[in-house]
Amino acid sequence: LLKFSSTPPLFHANNESSNNNINSDGNTDNSRNNHNNNNDALEEQINKRDQHIMKLEHNLQKLQSQHTQLTKDTATIRRQQLESTHRHAVAIRLWRRTNDGLASRVSCFETETTPAAAKEIAALIRDAAPGNKDSSYLMMLQDQLAKATIKLDHLASQTEIVLQKGEEVVESLREEMNEVIRERCRMEIELMDQEEMLEEEMKRLVLRTERRLKRVMGEIDFLEKNAVEALKNQEEEEEEDGNSVDNDDDNEEDNNSKKESEGEDDTEK
Repeated sequence: LLKFSSTPPLFHANNESSNNNINSDGNTDNSRNNHNNNNDALEEQINKRDQHIMKLEHNLQKLQSQHTQLTKDTATIRRQQLESTHRHAVAIRLWRRTNDGLASRVSCFETETTPAAAKEIAALIRDAAPGNKDSSYLMMLQDQLAKATIKLDHLASQTEIVLQKGEEVVESLREEMNEVIRERCRMEIELMDQEEMLEEEMKRLVLRTERRLKRVMGEIDFLEKNAVEALKNQEEEEEEDGNSVDNDDDNEEDNNSKKESEGEDDTEK
């Protein structure tokens, strides 16, 4: 009976311990599951963030390449614009010079080809012609015409040679002019870029100087405040020292008067 009576509490105790162990195991499993779930969520967030960062880096590289290409295109467009501007200016000067030359020639031709001059030339030709126009005169005119045509052909060939050489010279001068214009445009673009960089540098220096001035002014104000406070404290300490000295003198006088009165009392006694 004692054995049977003693066994049930042990059994209940074993059941309770087993239940506690099961509960602790369940709690640990739940904590592990929560921890794993948190880790999975964090890993998923990290992966999403890495993907987003990779996408942003890819977009950044693309934008940088587009920016470099656009800067190159802008530089080439600016150079071409300056070159075309200079070429147009040179062409305008040449056309104006040609126009002035043609206008002067036209005015000279107009002044020379008057009706009076035409009548005078016709009279000279009529006087130079003989009265009897026979075959010898015609042969002479034909010979002169042949000589004149030969001279004209020779002059035409010489003119073609001169024009060809002139075109070659003009082409070489045009190439040199284009090279000079390109160099000039390149230098102008570089100077403009340097000017922009210098302006930005000047703005940065101005901002930096203003910040330094503000900081120095703040330090000066702080030092002035400290100096004023130190002077006030020094004056207060001097006043306190003077008051303490006056109090000491008053105490000494009181003590002396007391001693004198005591001495008089002693003498009277």
